[in-house]
Amino acid sequence: MDKLFNAFAYRDYEAEGEVEKWIEQNRAYLRNSLACLYLTVFEVYFYYRKPMDKEDVEKLKNAKDFIPYFSPDVRAFFLFCEGYMYQKGGDGQRTIELYGDALHQMDGWKWPQLEGIIKQNLACLTYQEVSFYEPYELICQAEELYLQEANFLRVFNAWNNKAVYLAMTGNFKKSIVLLDKVLLNRRTFRDNLICRQAVSNKIFVLTLSEQFMDALEFIRQEKSELNPRHPGNFILEPYCLFRLGENQKCLEAIKEYENYQLCEEDEVLYALLKAMINQNSSRIEKMKNRMYLICSREKNWGMLAVLSLLMIDHYTKTGQTQLLVDAYEQKTRIFNHQLPVLHKN
Repeated sequence: MDKLFNAFAYRDYEAEGEVEKWIEQNRAYLRNSLACLYLTVFEVYFYYRKPMDKEDVEKLKNAKDFIPYFSPDVRAFFLFCEGYMYQKGGDGQRTIELYGDALHQMDGWKWPQLEGIIKQNLACLTYQEVSFYEPYELICQAEELYLQEANFLRVFNAWNNKAVYLAMTGNFKKSIVLLDKVLLNRRTFRDNLICRQAVSNKIFVLTLSEQFMDALEFIRQEKSELNPRHPGNFILEPYCLFRLGENQKCLEAIKEYENYQLCEEDEVLYALLKAMINQNSSRIEKMKNRMYLICSREKNWGMLAVLSLLMIDHYTKTGQTQLLVDAYEQKTRIFNHQLPVLHKN
């Protein structure tokens, strides 16, 4: 159990794989020994890496009979893994309940970092479901716990999350400072996912703060980090070009990014930008409303914020007073963690 948790806490995927392989090789022995209790935790942990199905739900229900026999931190770890599966399944309320139960169960004697990991995940969920301010408090608490254990990989990961929360509350300078700290240490840790996330987050923060020249310069500087299957916020390059009035370059960039694996909201954003360049008013309204709908469904607060600023800029330039008023109202709602009011086309 300790090897599995340490692999998880320090994001050591090789060690995690070794544990999984050992479990498979020794499953029959584990089932016929007292270790069968811990086998339950192992199985729940490794199930978190795939989508939940009905069989998983039934196994979790049966596994709960064993929870009282575990130590406090192992109970908490079990509940955290269960909560994470529900989070991936889109059941935010159930996830929040399980994370709360996990924090209540643990004592931190065995794995003090577990509290930080739970709080960091709870912060991500709270950001989606509740507010932009509460996650900041939770991530600060998680960061402190990681620092106490000198787990700097988790600290950098926490800074990535913290930077987004700061940006969504208008603290752009502090957000950039945190991301630059992560990028300054990019060669000191092996988990390149954290670095790529910091790059993506910095593009988002520069774009949201409307520092478009800086965003484009940073994108060019970091283009080698772009993964065609997961382009992340690199997709904002055409948006930045459009906001600077570089319409032709915007269209050329869209053509490039259309070769990558885009999310639905990315495709709609590009359709919206094309409609604006072509001055197609009905198409603009249709794509705007469609994007608000998609991002609201996904609770993609970052893209909702970017969209609200785009529409304010568009209606200001085209002198559409009533639509401009509506765009400002949408922006106010979004930055107060309220989903936009959706209008019929």
